[in-house]
Amino acid sequence: MGIGAKEAATQVGMSKTGIIKAIQTGKLSASKDIHGAWEIEPVELFRVYPPVSTNVLSGPVVDTRVESLEEQLALQRELIESQKETIDDLRATVASLRPLLLTDKQHRTWWQRLSGK
Repeated sequence: MGIGAKEAATQVGMSKTGIIKAIQTGKLSASKDIHGAWEIEPVELFRVYPPVSTNVLSGPVVDTRVESLEEQLALQRELIESQKETIDDLRATVASLRPLLLTDKQHRTWWQRLSGK
């Protein structure tokens, strides 16, 4: 099943006239359908001209998916930033409590002070 000259032109970033000239000069193989319109096989089109985009998927479904992934990425980045802040706060708290928990003025550990040793 072939595609029309206009669609072919869109796929490869050319004008419809450019596609028709390529057919007429023999650079691109095509046939006419029962209505007299050019029909070009995509394989033949891409043999001669590279596609504008290598992304086979396009349109509203892909755009929606990309937007959804971008939103998820933004949320993940926010979560990571929040977790980094929490970690920094915890480190500061541990650092400030470390002298109280580990030793007193007589260099006894907190367990020694608790047990009375």
